[in-house]
Amino acid sequence: MGCLTWRLLRVTLALVLALAVLPPPVATAAVTTRSPGSDGMGVAQTDDVGALLGVRGTAVRLAMAQRGKPYRFGAAGLWAFDCSGLVRYVYWRAGVSAAIGGGHNARAMYLWGRARGLTSRTRPLLGDLVVFGNGAHIGIYVGNGRVVSALNPWRGVVLTPVSAIRPLFTTYIHTRLGN
Repeated sequence: MGCLTWRLLRVTLALVLALAVLPPPVATAAVTTRSPGSDGMGVAQTDDVGALLGVRGTAVRLAMAQRGKPYRFGAAGLWAFDCSGLVRYVYWRAGVSAAIGGGHNARAMYLWGRARGLTSRTRPLLGDLVVFGNGAHIGIYVGNGRVVSALNPWRGVVLTPVSAIRPLFTTYIHTRLGN
């Protein structure tokens, strides 16, 4: 078998194992309380980003939960990821895997988003995809100028500023997750 066949076999096996081991995605709930504000109206506070921001918050929470896991070329979860595998896994767990296309490849995801007019260099929302080096690398935007990505075999899945990753930032893919 060729290298591509082995890679596809490994990716398929990883997805089958993930489907067999993991429960289906579930909605998150939050405890919301009201505290008095200066206007007496009260300010909502919550302890769950996922509940506050719906699918976008769920994607961010899932991405952040993968930090510290190792990088492995072609891996798409549970125990290791490559950059596009992390994106696919998080979106699948959030129940919105149809929101991204292009297959299991950062460059293909970038070209898919660009062909549909979903890319720009400004105004990212939580859960949008961050593309580097014209598709050499991809991650998930988690707010405050930061991205979670499966960076390389030495660092694994990490949280970094968008500006700290090389190759340089190319664009955001605005995923239109609905909120």
